Amino acid sequence: METLKKFTLRYTQSSNEFIKKALVFVFLLILARAIEILWVSNFNLASAGISFQLYGLLYDILFALQLTGYLFIPYLIFSLINPKIANVFFVVLTSFIVIGYLTLIGYFKYTAILLGSDLFAYNMHDIIHIVRAGDIPTVWFTIGILIALTIIFFLYRLISKRTLNKSFQSVCFLLILVSLFLTGVKLDAKHFNNEYDSFLSENKLNFFLTSNWDFYQNKIHIKDLENVKLESLANDKSIDDHTILNQSYPFYHKNDTPDVLGDFLNVDDTKKPNIVFIVVESLGTAYSGPANYLGSFTPFLDSLSNKSLYWKDFISSAGRTFEVLPTMLGSLPYGETGFSDLKEKSPNHLTLPRLLKKNGYNTSFFYGGEASFDNMDGFLKKQKLDNIVDNSHFDKGLAKMPSDNNGFSWGYGDQELFKEYLSFTGKRNPNNPTFDVLLTLSMHSPFLIHNEAYFTNKVEKRITELKLTKDQSDFIRTYKSQFATIMYFDESIRYLFQELSKRPSFKNTIFVITGDHRMPEIPISTQIDRFHVPLLIYSPLLKRTKTMEAVSSQFDVTPTFLSLLGHSYHLKFPDDTHWIGFALDTTAAFRSKHAYPMMRNKNEMVDYLVGNTFLSMNNAYTINKAFEMTLNTDASATQDIVNRLMRFKHMNALVCKKNKLLPDSIYLKW
Repeated sequence: METLKKFTLRYTQSSNEFIKKALVFVFLLILARAIEILWVSNFNLASAGISFQLYGLLYDILFALQLTGYLFIPYLIFSLINPKIANVFFVVLTSFIVIGYLTLIGYFKYTAILLGSDLFAYNMHDIIHIVRAGDIPTVWFTIGILIALTIIFFLYRLISKRTLNKSFQSVCFLLILVSLFLTGVKLDAKHFNNEYDSFLSENKLNFFLTSNWDFYQNKIHIKDLENVKLESLANDKSIDDHTILNQSYPFYHKNDTPDVLGDFLNVDDTKKPNIVFIVVESLGTAYSGPANYLGSFTPFLDSLSNKSLYWKDFISSAGRTFEVLPTMLGSLPYGETGFSDLKEKSPNHLTLPRLLKKNGYNTSFFYGGEASFDNMDGFLKKQKLDNIVDNSHFDKGLAKMPSDNNGFSWGYGDQELFKEYLSFTGKRNPNNPTFDVLLTLSMHSPFLIHNEAYFTNKVEKRITELKLTKDQSDFIRTYKSQFATIMYFDESIRYLFQELSKRPSFKNTIFVITGDHRMPEIPISTQIDRFHVPLLIYSPLLKRTKTMEAVSSQFDVTPTFLSLLGHSYHLKFPDDTHWIGFALDTTAAFRSKHAYPMMRNKNEMVDYLVGNTFLSMNNAYTINKAFEMTLNTDASATQDIVNRLMRFKHMNALVCKKNKLLPDSIYLKW
């Protein structure tokens, strides 16, 4: 009996102490939202932005109550052993949670996207690279953390001296208990006008934890599938539109892509064309080309598009740069965190540069940063490129981009990249056919360029030229550094074409220009907006120009060019391939007839386009030619697309794990 009394007393005391600390913890998480409203909004967001954050506050309170509920049992166990241990456990753990939450808010402040499981998809070198590039003032960040810790410990110290009313304690316990039965209640992106508003409202810590939990569960699920036969997945014809040749290789199909470009070109099949891919960091349709909704800040590129084959409804394969090279050059699947990350474990695969090299092309890659980032150089070396030119090879007379507050610079800006490219290629034998890939860098955080004042002034002039409304103009000026880099790129590529046009080889060159993804630091309107990029194919060889509203993807580029070179120029390529993509759709009218998966961030494949239905975070939307989205309320149709995406994810994982992308006989031959 005495033992029971002691236990009851200890339990009562521990419960009372827990409620006091829980109140502080909940208050701290609510305070974090207040800090976010002031810090992220900076009083510059439209009133709707503030209202969305206040709406998110209701879910913050629910999430905070749930977290305290999860902490009660371990706190109680520790308190029965030693109350001091329990108090230290709670204070240290919750302090860590609050600091982590504030850090996630800071990440959103500087990137305009939510951090999730993609954090663990990068190696330490790349993480340090990304953090340093964020231009987060390290000193102020450290001071902020110290201030936050001081406030946290002060509040815990203050509450420990208070006595709470028993009825109040009971109500608090009841609220915590009820919250645990509402774990399925969360914000749904479909209720928001645009993706940025949903990001504003989302609890950054809740998203981070949920994203990592979902990724962990998916890894377990994929591991459980390792004994599943790939034939069972390949038998499902809803997965893709290709005719599968060997059901043990679900992506392996006949190389029957039609030649859709040949009729647009003056083809001389006795002379192989030079091909140049210019992949532009963060070039989005939102602010470039006729399909813009923010005004186009790329006047030269716009003029070039009028002389080109132009796809206004073109989509990227990922929301970050990590997948653009495997997709554009090989129409390849993703693996777990991007195909390049598979490194030596990557399955047998073919790519455009590898096959062109077999046909006598000299192949090169040019980048102003470190080619080792995202293992780009590892992927390219496997394609046996002749030259990989990154910042370690640039002419010492070229100046790197300005350093940020932390003394960090990504490398060389777009103008310097093009100068290096011109210098390097000027020494080549003009009679050898070439395939070059250029990846730009300037339109990337921290958005620092030389002569920034000049380009900021150009932004102001462009605002006047476009006759933007006051709201549009104010929005552009809020992100003037980002828009200045866009205009800097446009002037740089104008310079590149002016110089290249002076060379005899220019007349026999085909240029492909696209963005790797849309810039996330300028708030994204809809879920598909982050993938909406322009595609231009320009060449002096063009007989006619055309603008396409039909939807195509980066997955379609390699199949289309190999078909052009195979049919019109009679180059030799494999009869069977593993391309995910198809021929670029050259239909002028809007249509979307294929299925394309997209990986938003590393570890996060939640977007899928099937026809004109776009799936995002398990919500389905119908898209139109302006890429406007309408929520699809047909639950059965939505579930069907969810299932199709799941099948693709299974195929993607197993094909890469089991080396079942391409048979050895084809791979070794090419």
